[in-house]
Amino acid sequence: LYLSHARRPAFVIFGAMITVLGALLLAPLAIRGLAVLGRRAPVAVRLALRDLVRYQARSGAALGAITLALAIAVTVAVSAAAHAASTGSYVGNLPANALVVHIGGLEKGPLLPDISAGELEAAQTRVDQIAASLNATNAVPIDGAANVSEGDALSPDGVRVGPRGLDGAALVRVIPHGYEMVAPLSVATPEVLAYQGIPPSRLDPTADVLTRPGDLAGLALSGGRDRLVANPKVQHLPLSVYPGEPDRLITMHAVQRLGLQVVRSGWLIRTASPLTAAQIGRAENLAAPGGLSVETRKNRQSLAPLGRDATLIGLAFALAVLAMTVGLIRSETARDLRTLTAAGASAMARRTLTGATAGALAALGALLGTVGAYLALVAWHRSDEWTLSHVPYINLTVILVGLPVLAVIGGWLLGGREPSAIARHPLE
Repeated sequence: LYLSHARRPAFVIFGAMITVLGALLLAPLAIRGLAVLGRRAPVAVRLALRDLVRYQARSGAALGAITLALAIAVTVAVSAAAHAASTGSYVGNLPANALVVHIGGLEKGPLLPDISAGELEAAQTRVDQIAASLNATNAVPIDGAANVSEGDALSPDGVRVGPRGLDGAALVRVIPHGYEMVAPLSVATPEVLAYQGIPPSRLDPTADVLTRPGDLAGLALSGGRDRLVANPKVQHLPLSVYPGEPDRLITMHAVQRLGLQVVRSGWLIRTASPLTAAQIGRAENLAAPGGLSVETRKNRQSLAPLGRDATLIGLAFALAVLAMTVGLIRSETARDLRTLTAAGASAMARRTLTGATAGALAALGALLGTVGAYLALVAWHRSDEWTLSHVPYINLTVILVGLPVLAVIGGWLLGGREPSAIARHPLE
């Protein structure tokens, strides 16, 4: 898992299989170690740990099942906690009173639409109709910058023959065999700057990229088709925090420097009040016949309930396995229990014996499952410390403390019954 970098399928599959197998093989060793640690415990506890070692086939299988179930629960809880943290800081793709009309169904990304002047004029007409239906005063044009080669063939009506998407300017991260796109860039046109409330006088005439302070540092500027600026000059400005809006911009200085062409990609429409479902429906009906798509605010749903449910399911499964395993072990040791009762052992001793058996298995399974899950998560998220920084304290407390306590209480309550026949040898 560590060597997979979360990208190599063979390593991911093999690592997951070995992780599961390792957890199952570790269970018997952990039980023997637990018996060693309990040498100075009270007599009833020592007997319970000794029985776990004596019937290692049953207790080891049970411990392996509990470990895997709780490891899955911990993994889900950690992932849900990280998602919940990201949801809490998520501002949304757009404000509630804004929508973006995209050309050709291409939402904001590395590709820009490749359309003729006639198609663009028809799209502009439909956008004006959408803005009028929303009582919006205007639609802010959003442009990208692309490298349109002179060798592309054109049809008689002026439509470019070939791919319908152009490689747009973007901030990229350089990797050993090329680069990967990090953030697409819109052109810093006067309309976009005015929408952002930034006067042109604030722009550095030599800047290549405009971003928010501290945003996406150390990246390269790509103009598509092998046009790359390794160290672009970045100017920080209070741009939009909504990723659906033009939140990172390429300046006209950089457009000219890379020999790019400004390409219309869509329009941003903002209304005086939050958009209703009826308004969004009208906008989509007007946009669809013209080959346009409408993007509105998308709310993210928290996965916190999933982490809670996974914890409860893991807890219920572990308790069920404990009940069956403790019952089997206690049935195997029924003769010993009769001997203890005949020798004067009280109901307290019998309760302690059963409670210690259940509690030891539960505590060991919770510990192994939690540690194993975190080891696997550390290996998987080796370059993403942010995910592991959000600890689901409540879920872990329920698993590490709540499960052993419930197991001890359950064993205590059900383990005090005196054997039905003390003086007679049971029929096999």
